[in-house]
Amino acid sequence: MHILSPDQLPDGTPVDRIVPARIRALKKIPDVTCLEPGDFVLCKPVSPDGVARAIQMVQGRSFSDIHAGWTHVAIIFDKDRWIEALTRSVSCGSVFDRCHNHHLRFRRAKGLPQEVRTAVALQAMTYLRTRYTLGQAGFLGLKAFFPQMLRSRFRPHQKAIICSQLFADAFTEMTDCPAVPSHVADIMPAHLSHSAVFEDVAVSWRPLI
Repeated sequence: MHILSPDQLPDGTPVDRIVPARIRALKKIPDVTCLEPGDFVLCKPVSPDGVARAIQMVQGRSFSDIHAGWTHVAIIFDKDRWIEALTRSVSCGSVFDRCHNHHLRFRRAKGLPQEVRTAVALQAMTYLRTRYTLGQAGFLGLKAFFPQMLRSRFRPHQKAIICSQLFADAFTEMTDCPAVPSHVADIMPAHLSHSAVFEDVAVSWRPLI
């Protein structure tokens, strides 16, 4: 498993680039040159807040700690730029938004041509401005604790979308293959961490000039 963590030392050739102040303070930058459209990023906060701990607790009911710890998913569409579902809506962000205070794990579909992976990223972009609601995320948590009481087809907001489902839906629509076993109705970050459909992409830190 390849994980980029804020406390890792940089290596390789120094890079001269304009970056946010929080990244400049680190004196290093993620080497995103190996990333391609359609890759996705799993995020785990260094210091989880209450929401992150709740996600980890729910996922921990079905997964080991190495998978349950991931709390967010984003989709790469241009090197350091990604698409993600936040509390407001699906929007564009950057690796630089989280690399200073999150552990990051980058993954890519095995054996899938670049043009198909790019199509996955483009499909995810069609969801821009789609609502993300805490009600939807909370509903998944309730389902994890009371699976017999809450059936999969009942959702509080049919048009709502959460981060892991955003990638899974775009992936399935463009490949006709499920990102996780087809019997899984509600996809969480831990599912995408555990899935054998994907392999890790090694991303390291480079010194920042």
